[in-house]
Amino acid sequence: MIRMIPRTAAVLFVLTFALLVMTLALKRSEASSPTPAQQAETTSRWEYQTMVAKSPEELAAQANRGGTDSWEMVSAVHVLNTNRYQWVGFFKRLKR
Repeated sequence: MIRMIPRTAAVLFVLTFALLVMTLALKRSEASSPTPAQQAETTSRWEYQTMVAKSPEELAAQANRGGTDSWEMVSAVHVLNTNRYQWVGFFKRLKR
């Protein structure tokens, strides 16, 4: 004869199983997210440099030369410095 599981026991079983699945999913997502130490290691892998030029064309030429050495331009600004305008480029690359 087949024995029937009481309704309360079945509900308790389903809730326990759902809790187990959620706990395993949470542990998996925690394992894949980087720790603060890993994040610091990743951010400290960059080195930075600035290049100053008298014209945008000169800055572009400097950027192209730097690009052959893995420098990537992040930003550029046009500034007034001691009564003359200059172009300043900000560069980054992975530390070597």
